[in-house]
Amino acid sequence: MFIFDVWILNIDRNSRNIVLYPTGKQNKYDFYLIDHGLSLYGSFIWKKTNGIVHIGMI
Repeated sequence: MFIFDVWILNIDRNSRNIVLYPTGKQNKYDFYLIDHGLSLYGSFIWKKTNGIVHIGMI
């Protein structure tokens, strides 16, 4: 999970956006990673002013 988040540049992973669900086997769980809104620089604004690139958060 950590490697995946680094790969997609996810800066917002926390316990509220991991969904655990039982697999049907005793004490076994799988998981879904949700909420990728802050991945791949999707939440940044890129502006160029006087030849300088500025990056800001939305």
